[in-house]
Amino acid sequence: MRNLEIVRRQKAPHFPDLTHSAVCLCEDSHLLICDKKTGILSCVTTDMKEDHAQVLCDQEALKDVVQMQYVRPSGLLYLAKGDGSLMQLRPEKGIKAKLVDIWKCDKQMQAFSVSPDSKFVVFITRLERRMILLSLPEMKCIAHDDFGSIDSSPVSIKWRKDGAYFSLNVSITSPETKVEQRIIKIYDKTGNHHSSTALDTPDYAIMDESLAWKPSGRLLATYGKINGAEAVIFFEMDGQKHSHFFVDHVNEDILDVCWNSTSDIVAARYQTCVELWTRSKNVWELKKILNNVENDHENVIFSSWDLDLSYKMHVLFDNGVYITDDVSYSYNSGFSGGSAIRVSWNGNKIYCTPFRDSEAQPPYGFSQATVPGTEHIVHVEVSSFWDGFLCITYTGHLILYRHSGTDIIPVKRFVLPRDVYIHLVGGWAWPNRSTICCTHSGSILVFSIGTLDDGDNEAVVMMKESELELKDVIRMDGENLLRIQTLQKASSTMNEASSSAESNEILAEADDNFIILVNLKTHENEKLVKFSRVFAHYGHLDMGSNAGIVVFAHCPWSGELILGLSRHDEVHELYSDCTSAVAFNGNLLVTRRGGVLDIWNGKGLLDILLEKRNVKDKDASGDCMDKSNRYLISRQIATGSEIVSCCVNNMSQVSLVLEVINKGTFEIICPLDFPN
Repeated sequence: MRNLEIVRRQKAPHFPDLTHSAVCLCEDSHLLICDKKTGILSCVTTDMKEDHAQVLCDQEALKDVVQMQYVRPSGLLYLAKGDGSLMQLRPEKGIKAKLVDIWKCDKQMQAFSVSPDSKFVVFITRLERRMILLSLPEMKCIAHDDFGSIDSSPVSIKWRKDGAYFSLNVSITSPETKVEQRIIKIYDKTGNHHSSTALDTPDYAIMDESLAWKPSGRLLATYGKINGAEAVIFFEMDGQKHSHFFVDHVNEDILDVCWNSTSDIVAARYQTCVELWTRSKNVWELKKILNNVENDHENVIFSSWDLDLSYKMHVLFDNGVYITDDVSYSYNSGFSGGSAIRVSWNGNKIYCTPFRDSEAQPPYGFSQATVPGTEHIVHVEVSSFWDGFLCITYTGHLILYRHSGTDIIPVKRFVLPRDVYIHLVGGWAWPNRSTICCTHSGSILVFSIGTLDDGDNEAVVMMKESELELKDVIRMDGENLLRIQTLQKASSTMNEASSSAESNEILAEADDNFIILVNLKTHENEKLVKFSRVFAHYGHLDMGSNAGIVVFAHCPWSGELILGLSRHDEVHELYSDCTSAVAFNGNLLVTRRGGVLDIWNGKGLLDILLEKRNVKDKDASGDCMDKSNRYLISRQIATGSEIVSCCVNNMSQVSLVLEVINKGTFEIICPLDFPN
């Protein structure tokens, strides 16, 4: 039930006229583009300052290149031409690459793929369809397979990550029905046929050449139809259908599918966008749509997960726009109306699970709602002062939902002003009842949402749509603001923690990795801490002390939890195995790999940071925090648990709600003792 959020979007300089280019990704997040018209091989990155790509190779032989493949760990780039020529070079930044011819097939080449260890290469010839397996670098034929048809339809070849098997997605003629059908064939690395998907089956139909191995190597994914409905279909190593999930993208077919390296996100590429799907208890859910921030009607010509970073997606459009999106799971949903709450979405469907009076509801949500039409969800904001949540859609609509018994009902509907583009919004915050704000093109836009009536629990059948009133624009000299989030103020008593916690302050993240405290009313801002790089989640502990504010940053990809103290340059690592972290009532709650819950007293953390600041000998203090002290209590929890929320419930007890991610079940700890 976790949701995906974009934590950093980067855009490269504009590179037009890419329609006739071959594209692939190489090391260090470098995108290689070969212009088939000019024969120029270029390198592009999103952190480039120049408005032109770096030329790696400029040779006549690169004209008419139809496919490229970068292979690790050899660091070699292989390029194929339509006439059957295969070439290679080693791309290196700042050095003109030397192009080497290594082989030429006597037939026209349709597709090729080099094994991960660079020991084998597979070809499929055009027209007279044949698979040829050769050894590298000898180019000795090991095996071949004729498909018995003359066909020029697209094909694909994919090696498994360990190089033990490769698979083909090809179109062949059924011996029985004499009808062209797509089939997936699996071979071992010596060319022996291992298995195939079925022909003439009523259970499914493979629709195009898309093909992807799951990194673990046990499943293959492709695009097809089941009973006439479009779906991503998964097959096992023996060619049997394993499972599927249906997609509902309007008027577009899937062009490609790919898994990220941790196997928990499947990306489906369409003509104009890329969809990201995750799985919760064997149900696949649409969590994010990536498209062109300038024009969502431009075509996607390339998309790929990063070779090094599991949660970075690269997308290239045919108008030359190249973006990268770092995504992360948002593990903390918050609390409202004296109840912890988890809100998850699947496309335009919302699953809401409130945990009232310490009772856990079923994992798929106690209440469900569907956003009208095809307005897929971008983000959901949950606040402690509203018994419900605010939903933001890709069409720029904001819908306010409220709990009503076991239902969630829409009570208000807004639309963003026309000059505010949803794809340029970096983050949202809902600090008080009358205000919603977001980052847009580096600034903070502050909107008024009017008065929220707690007594109105009637469902709004025909909601009148009103345009959000832009109340203020906050800009900071020299700072480009990317994301914002609502603050949760510390409290001195549990009763105070359960009351409505409205605020005019938010946390903002700048592109130079500064975390800034911003007052929406006065425009005052304070730079709290500067981190060395992007972190997915931020929070703060403000104990009302003049000594400073403790800011924490969590990277779920590496497990790092870093602490910093405002007005001080140093940051310190608290954990390297953190799975979630949240601030509550002046305490820091942390879950760790292996099933451990740590609860830190915030004032104690402040004292430790102040002590480390006063230690002059940096070698003696170190970067890691001492965790053997009286400010910390620990207890065992279920392995794989992450924090959903922590709040004071309707029974005036502290409820810490944990979700066991790999099982989709919940655990509630109540009451909860905190360290003194």
